[in-house]
Amino acid sequence: MGQCCFQRPPGGRSEAPAGCGSPHSLIGWEQSVKQEPTIDERAGMNWWNSLSEQERSQALVAAGWKSGAAWTPSAADAWAYHKKSRGQEGSTMIEPPIHVDLDLSPSAALALAQFVKRVTWTEMRACAVDEAEGYAIRAAIDTLQKALAEAGYAPR
Repeated sequence: MGQCCFQRPPGGRSEAPAGCGSPHSLIGWEQSVKQEPTIDERAGMNWWNSLSEQERSQALVAAGWKSGAAWTPSAADAWAYHKKSRGQEGSTMIEPPIHVDLDLSPSAALALAQFVKRVTWTEMRACAVDEAEGYAIRAAIDTLQKALAEAGYAPR
Protein backbone atom coordinates (compact mmCIF):
# COMPACT_ATOMS: atom_id res chain seq x y z
CA MET A 1 0.00 0.00 0.00
CA GLY A 2 1.30 3.47 -0.89
CA GLN A 3 2.38 5.96 1.68
CA CYS A 4 -0.15 8.54 2.76
CA CYS A 5 0.68 12.04 1.57
CA PHE A 6 -1.42 13.60 4.34
CA GLN A 7 1.26 14.53 6.83
CA ARG A 8 1.36 16.76 9.87
CA PRO A 9 4.63 18.68 10.08
CA PRO A 10 5.97 18.99 13.64
CA GLY A 11 4.12 21.93 15.21
CA GLY A 12 2.66 22.77 11.80
CA ARG A 13 -0.64 22.74 10.02
CA SER A 14 -1.91 19.57 8.36
CA GLU A 15 -1.77 19.81 4.59
CA ALA A 16 -1.82 17.51 1.62
CA PRO A 17 0.47 18.34 -1.28
CA ALA A 18 -1.30 19.74 -4.34
CA GLY A 19 -2.47 16.98 -6.65
CA CYS A 20 -2.26 14.26 -4.01
CA GLY A 21 -4.98 11.75 -4.83
CA SER A 22 -4.51 9.42 -1.87
CA PRO A 23 -7.80 8.53 -0.21
CA HIS A 24 -6.06 9.49 3.03
CA SER A 25 -5.33 13.00 1.78
CA LEU A 26 -7.55 16.02 2.23
CA ILE A 27 -8.20 16.00 -1.51
CA GLY A 28 -9.29 12.36 -1.46
CA TRP A 29 -11.48 13.06 1.56
CA GLU A 30 -12.97 16.16 -0.04
CA GLN A 31 -13.91 14.21 -3.17
CA SER A 32 -15.64 11.47 -1.17
CA VAL A 33 -17.58 13.99 0.93
CA LYS A 34 -19.11 15.66 -2.15
CA GLN A 35 -21.06 12.49 -3.00
CA GLU A 36 -24.84 12.89 -2.77
CA PRO A 37 -26.57 10.64 -0.21
CA THR A 38 -28.39 7.61 -1.58
CA ILE A 39 -32.16 7.32 -1.26
CA ASP A 40 -31.65 4.95 1.66
CA GLU A 41 -29.18 7.30 3.39
CA ARG A 42 -31.55 10.23 2.90
CA ALA A 43 -34.45 8.18 4.30
CA GLY A 44 -32.26 7.25 7.28
CA MET A 45 -31.32 10.89 7.88
CA ASN A 46 -34.97 11.92 7.68
CA TRP A 47 -35.94 9.16 10.09
CA TRP A 48 -33.20 10.16 12.56
CA ASN A 49 -34.01 13.87 12.33
CA SER A 50 -37.70 13.17 12.96
CA LEU A 51 -36.94 11.49 16.31
CA SER A 52 -36.99 13.28 19.65
CA GLU A 53 -33.87 13.09 21.84
CA GLN A 54 -35.55 10.37 23.91
CA GLU A 55 -36.46 8.37 20.79
CA ARG A 56 -32.88 8.71 19.51
CA SER A 57 -31.57 7.35 22.81
CA GLN A 58 -34.01 4.44 22.61
CA ALA A 59 -32.99 3.75 18.99
CA LEU A 60 -29.29 3.68 19.94
CA VAL A 61 -29.98 1.33 22.87
CA ALA A 62 -31.99 -0.95 20.56
CA ALA A 63 -29.07 -0.91 18.10
CA GLY A 64 -26.67 -2.10 20.80
CA TRP A 65 -25.51 0.88 22.87
CA LYS A 66 -24.21 -0.08 26.31
CA SER A 67 -22.72 2.26 28.89
CA GLY A 68 -18.93 1.92 28.96
CA ALA A 69 -18.78 -0.31 25.89
CA ALA A 70 -15.86 0.01 23.47
CA TRP A 71 -18.24 0.25 20.49
CA THR A 72 -20.95 2.87 20.21
CA PRO A 73 -23.59 2.52 17.51
CA SER A 74 -24.12 5.43 15.13
CA ALA A 75 -27.30 6.87 13.69
CA ALA A 76 -26.63 4.67 10.62
CA ASP A 77 -26.49 1.60 12.88
CA ALA A 78 -29.78 2.64 14.48
CA TRP A 79 -31.32 3.07 10.99
CA ALA A 80 -30.12 -0.41 9.97
CA TYR A 81 -31.60 -1.89 13.16
CA HIS A 82 -34.85 0.04 12.60
CA LYS A 83 -35.19 -1.40 9.07
CA LYS A 84 -34.31 -4.90 10.31
CA SER A 85 -36.89 -4.72 13.09
CA ARG A 86 -39.54 -3.89 10.48
CA GLY A 87 -38.58 -6.72 8.13
CA GLN A 88 -36.72 -4.43 5.74
CA GLU A 89 -33.19 -5.61 6.60
CA GLY A 90 -32.20 -6.43 3.02
CA SER A 91 -33.71 -3.22 1.75
CA THR A 92 -31.40 -0.47 0.62
CA MET A 93 -34.32 1.47 -0.83
CA ILE A 94 -32.30 1.86 -4.01
CA GLU A 95 -34.55 1.90 -7.02
CA PRO A 96 -33.80 3.18 -10.48
CA PRO A 97 -34.54 6.91 -10.46
CA ILE A 98 -37.18 8.40 -12.70
CA HIS A 99 -36.95 11.82 -14.31
CA VAL A 100 -39.89 14.18 -14.17
CA ASP A 101 -39.99 17.25 -16.42
CA LEU A 102 -42.15 20.00 -15.02
CA ASP A 103 -42.98 23.45 -16.36
CA LEU A 104 -44.26 25.87 -13.71
CA SER A 105 -44.97 29.56 -13.69
CA PRO A 106 -42.71 31.52 -11.32
CA SER A 107 -45.61 32.06 -8.91
CA ALA A 108 -46.47 28.33 -8.92
CA ALA A 109 -42.80 27.41 -8.35
CA LEU A 110 -42.62 29.82 -5.41
CA ALA A 111 -45.88 28.47 -3.95
CA LEU A 112 -44.63 24.89 -4.29
CA ALA A 113 -41.29 25.82 -2.70
CA GLN A 114 -43.16 27.43 0.21
CA PHE A 115 -45.32 24.31 0.58
CA VAL A 116 -42.42 21.83 0.67
CA LYS A 117 -40.67 24.08 3.20
CA ARG A 118 -43.72 24.22 5.48
CA VAL A 119 -45.17 20.71 5.25
CA THR A 120 -44.50 18.82 8.48
CA TRP A 121 -43.63 15.21 9.24
CA THR A 122 -47.01 14.80 10.95
CA GLU A 123 -48.81 15.83 7.76
CA MET A 124 -46.65 13.55 5.60
CA ARG A 125 -47.16 10.61 7.95
CA ALA A 126 -50.93 11.19 8.03
CA CYS A 127 -51.03 10.84 4.23
CA ALA A 128 -48.96 7.63 4.21
CA VAL A 129 -50.25 4.09 4.64
CA ASP A 130 -47.38 3.26 7.00
CA GLU A 131 -44.19 4.71 8.46
CA ALA A 132 -41.99 3.41 5.63
CA GLU A 133 -44.12 5.21 3.05
CA GLY A 134 -43.97 8.34 5.22
CA TYR A 135 -40.17 8.28 5.05
CA ALA A 136 -40.31 7.70 1.28
CA ILE A 137 -42.62 10.73 0.94
CA ARG A 138 -40.25 12.80 3.02
CA ALA A 139 -37.24 11.76 0.92
CA ALA A 140 -39.14 12.64 -2.27
CA ILE A 141 -40.13 16.04 -0.86
CA ASP A 142 -36.49 16.69 0.10
CA THR A 143 -35.46 15.91 -3.49
CA LEU A 144 -38.18 18.23 -4.84
CA GLN A 145 -37.08 20.97 -2.45
CA LYS A 146 -33.47 20.62 -3.62
CA ALA A 147 -34.52 20.81 -7.31
CA LEU A 148 -36.59 23.94 -6.62
CA ALA A 149 -33.65 25.51 -4.79
CA GLU A 150 -31.33 24.74 -7.73
CA ALA A 151 -33.88 26.50 -9.98
CA GLY A 152 -33.70 29.57 -7.72
CA TYR A 153 -36.77 28.90 -5.55
CA ALA A 154 -35.56 28.42 -1.99
CA PRO A 155 -37.66 30.57 0.35
CA ARG A 156 -36.24 31.35 3.77
